[in-house]
This record gives sequence, C-alpha cells and structure tokens, in this order.
Amino acid sequence: MTLYEHFCAALNESRDVAANGYLQLLAPFIKDIESASSADSALAEYCRKMVALVQKHHFVLNGDLVSEFSQLFGEAHFASLCRERGVSLVKIQELQNKKTPDFLHSSDQQNVYFEVKTLSVVNGGRGINKDLLNALDAQIDIEQQQKKGKTVAIGTSEMQPYAEKPYREGAITAVISTLIEKARQNIKSDQYSNPNTFLVLNLCLISPAITDNRTLRPAYCDDYLFPKAITGDLWMLAFAKPGMLVLGCPEFEGKPCIEGVIQKLGILADEEFANISGLLVVVYPLGEKPSIYGLYRGADHDKWVDEGASFSGVLESLTNQNWNDDTDSNGWQLGGRESNAQPNAPRDAPPKIP
Repeated sequence: MTLYEHFCAALNESRDVAANGYLQLLAPFIKDIESASSADSALAEYCRKMVALVQKHHFVLNGDLVSEFSQLFGEAHFASLCRERGVSLVKIQELQNKKTPDFLHSSDQQNVYFEVKTLSVVNGGRGINKDLLNALDAQIDIEQQQKKGKTVAIGTSEMQPYAEKPYREGAITAVISTLIEKARQNIKSDQYSNPNTFLVLNLCLISPAITDNRTLRPAYCDDYLFPKAITGDLWMLAFAKPGMLVLGCPEFEGKPCIEGVIQKLGILADEEFANISGLLVVVYPLGEKPSIYGLYRGADHDKWVDEGASFSGVLESLTNQNWNDDTDSNGWQLGGRESNAQPNAPRDAPPKIP
C-alpha cells in the first residue's frame, strides 16, 4: 500500500469513533507529496517515516502522533511545493552536536537555507485530543438519533485550534498572540547561524484569520456588516510592536471595532531574531491550492534587490507577488479575493468533512 492508501485507511478505520478534521484536510496534499517522491529520494524518505507513524495503533485518535505526523508533513510538503515552483532543495543531514536548518537551495552565487516548523494548535496534542472528544460526542449523538429511528442523523463538532471561545482579548488578538508565541517556541538560534536562513511556518493545523494575501498587510478592508479595517495577523506575526492597535470584526453593529493593543513583539521586529532573514508562511485556503507567503524586513529586501542577490529570485519563485515588508511597500499588490465573509478566525465554522 502507498502512503496515501495507508493514510485513507487509517481515517476510515476511525470514522465510526471520531472524525479527525485536521488530518482529513491534509489528504489531497499527501497524494501530492507521494507523487513527487518518485523522483526525489528525500521525499521518499519522508514518505517512509510518515507510513511508519500512520501504521501505529489508533494513530488518527492520538493527538501526539498527529502532531508528530504534521511536523513531517510540513517539511515534506514545503519541499514538494518548492519543487513545483522550480526550486530544488537538498535535505541537510542532522548533526549530533550542532543544530542545522532543514533544507538548502544551492546555486553558483549564493546558498539559501530553510528551517521548517509546523505550528500545532493551542495545547498541542492535548488540544487535538480535546477536539477529537468533541467529534466523538457528535458521533454518539448520531448513533442515538439512528437508534430512535431517524433516517437522517446529523451531528456537529468544532475544531478549535485557538482554544475555546470567548477570546479574552478578541479573536484577531488571540490569533496574533498565539502565532507569535508558537513561532517563538520553535526557534532555536543555532539553526540560523548560516547567512540567508529563512524560517518557514506551516499553518496546516492552525489557520490564520483569513488565508488570502490581505493578511500580509498591516490592515485590510472588510465589508462584513459594514466597511471597516481589520488588522492583518500574518503581518503582525512578523512586525508587531507593543502598543500597536488591533482592529477586529465586531459580532454586530455597535460593538467595538478596536480589540485593544498588542503586547507582543513580532518575530522580525525582535532583535533577538536578527539572524532570521525572513519568514515564509504556508497557508491552506479551503478548497484551493496552498500558498506560500513571504514577510521580510524592508531594509533587507531593498539590499537584496540592490545587490542582485540570487536568492531573491528564489523567493519570488516561491511567493510570486504574495509578500510584504514592515513598511507595507508591496501592499499595492495584495488585494486578496473579494469577499463579504466574516474573517474565519479562529476557524469558528470549519467546513463539513465528508
């Protein structure tokens, strides 16, 4: 059996107990990774490791195993996406006494390095287990309806990657603060000792407030209920400074549009992380192909362009025009998709999973 077949079989085996919405969303991309692995030995090794996890007893119902699987998936899928965009990566072998980044793209002029981290939900494996318990309750409810003779039985459950509502500081603030903290927890400075090393954050488990490219702006326009500005959570992930206003989406007319001020420092705004050249963020719009977004310090980006840095072309291949800096200099190209939908942070109404 292939990885995809093992993965689907594991999902089907657990369906009568509890549906794992996090894993079900990954299914089509598992197939993409496996297809690319036929010509890539590093991806083939990732597939072997993922098969070993998928075959473990009750893999789908174990939050810790799901978290471990997602880390492998995040690295493998980033490599697969790079390959699709014409950027070849070499997997860097781990050293016993030194932390290293995950991947290298080598050229005649400059090397560029990528360290990939898949951010998990709040409370990690325990948070996933809690969502699985909600799914179990929904399945029990369906079975009880069937026993009562209902021909159509419906159960509902929520995935809550940002923990339970109500959010004390507001929904957008909860997203920003959580993403910043989770990114910080995954940064090991030794992995960024080489110049031109980028941190890649995979958000397959914990989605930003919106997934179109407007989230790369300090604030974007939204028409839900009435016209207003909403703070871009991915821009704040990189460039937040304490005291900046957070503009949110009120529940109804007359409620405050300003959630408050952020108290945290974004990753690229923090001098402690000056050796991180920039952020690449992999997002998963529902029903669409994944996108890679870039966030860079403006001074750094200008320097790359002025000096003709070869890796700036690599970044452009990965993100196209989906990037921004701390001065919003590329905001004019970040229109996003027209939508009257309320920002979905933090995934308040996930799609129904078949």
